[in-house]
Amino acid sequence: MLEPASRVEFKLAGIEDEPVEWWLNGKQLASGPSNHLFWSLQPGDWTLQVKAGEKSDRVNFEVLLAEHRPTPRGFSIGN
Repeated sequence: MLEPASRVEFKLAGIEDEPVEWWLNGKQLASGPSNHLFWSLQPGDWTLQVKAGEKSDRVNFEVLLAEHRPTPRGFSIGN
């Protein structure tokens, strides 16, 4: 189960002084000089694409819900 504030940071290395475009599943998330972006996790299959000048790269990933395992509560005393 995802926590309400579960986020992941996407970070780009090796790009300086170039505007960066962040795309997720074909939808632009952000554009500007920042080399990182925080994204709130959502279950599903995703393709992240980053463009900086003439450079572009993409990565596919999947977010799954964790299996919920109830935490045992209390204790018992045996004879």
